[in-house]
Amino acid sequence: MNKKYDYYTISYGDTLGKIAKDIGISIEKLKKDNCLTSDFIYAGQLLKIDREYTGSKAMPSVFISKGLKDDKMISLTFDAGDSAENTENILDVLIRNDVQTTMFLTGAWVEQFPKLVKRIVSDGHEIANHSYSHPDFTKLSQNEMIMELTNTISSFETIVGQKGSSLFRPPYGCWNKTLLEAAGQIGIPFTIYWSIDTIDWQEPTPDTIYNRIFSKLTGNDIVLAHLNGKPTAAAMNLVIPELKKRGYQLVKISEMLWD
Repeated sequence: MNKKYDYYTISYGDTLGKIAKDIGISIEKLKKDNCLTSDFIYAGQLLKIDREYTGSKAMPSVFISKGLKDDKMISLTFDAGDSAENTENILDVLIRNDVQTTMFLTGAWVEQFPKLVKRIVSDGHEIANHSYSHPDFTKLSQNEMIMELTNTISSFETIVGQKGSSLFRPPYGCWNKTLLEAAGQIGIPFTIYWSIDTIDWQEPTPDTIYNRIFSKLTGNDIVLAHLNGKPTAAAMNLVIPELKKRGYQLVKISEMLWD
């Protein structure tokens, strides 16, 4: 990530004028730093903000669906918030293929399956926040959002003695400006979406998941899968060797974001 800049995610209702006023930067500077030829912006777009203007301000969390570094990086990420009967098979495939990645866990899941969480950590995976009870965050107040996030951090600390990575994936991928501000307030710099959805929860065949990933692969991709997906272990056993053969580094989300 470029150390000269912070990033800001455009939300619905934002304008360049409003962003410039809130940050204390000129519109002209924003346009120049981001090579904008007009005032047109869109929700989900990232703006670079010169750190001279952000200073010690608590910036909103940055919403991203792709890594910010090397096109030959990819992260196979896994969400957990429901049951866990297929989880060990997936973890076995990852360890056999020497892959360590990011697992987005709900606090309730962590408390229900402490042995699995301890294994995830001991296998070298990165654990990250997926809320406590898996609600739609766009239907919560900011205080309720913060409670969901902090309760999950507390669950991590209780079960494995660590806060987990300072990343958050909103349930159902639902987000808004209030969410980004809430996450930023408690020190979560990135809110993580995805660029490729395996739709493993629909239980397609492993070959379908394989073809879905490779038909959508463009580099810097974040792949969404689930720790209880029925076809997921078999699919990953097909996908991982081919990704390596094509020269991709399979990494944790944090490795795609920070220098």
